[in-house]
Amino acid sequence: MLSDSTKSELTPACALDFYQRLELLMSEAGIHSRGFIGFLVAATGLSKSGAQRIINDKRPPKRNDVFLLLANALTDAVNAKKEAMITVDEVVDYLLKDKQIKALQAQDNFDVSEYLKIDPVLTSQIIIKIENVARGMQINTATDIRQQQLKLIHFRIIAYCFKNQANYETQKVTNLIESLFELAKQNLL
Repeated sequence: MLSDSTKSELTPACALDFYQRLELLMSEAGIHSRGFIGFLVAATGLSKSGAQRIINDKRPPKRNDVFLLLANALTDAVNAKKEAMITVDEVVDYLLKDKQIKALQAQDNFDVSEYLKIDPVLTSQIIIKIENVARGMQINTATDIRQQQLKLIHFRIIAYCFKNQANYETQKVTNLIESLFELAKQNLL
């Protein structure tokens, strides 16, 4: 049962950035963006249009029981995919209050901010190069791969270019990017 203070946080006004956190958790669970609606329908018992409304409005479900069903399903899916032991309470706190889940935080160290501090222009150019290679491979980075995979690709290529002082425009870097996207498409990344 949700407390009264948690119930009030289920409103769109109180759930700032809820959808971004939901999207990240679904990505952690290995749920592809095209499968979000199907997952929401299966997890909560909502109709397809009800699930679509959560996505379009970028807010939590209005009913507490539906929200708890979603939190339970996400917990199970993440635990199965990551072999982690996160709790429903951690998922609820993360989705509604942005309290980080320590078990998942330790696994995500693909942060490019250190490179942005060193050379923001070069880092941005490398990210644009990665997006251009994806486009050339007919991969939509917003829908065809998980955001966690894209984050890893960004981190690996940027780290490679900085560490080896590599020109990001070379064929070798392009080949590396293509290889990482192939692995991502096969869900091996």
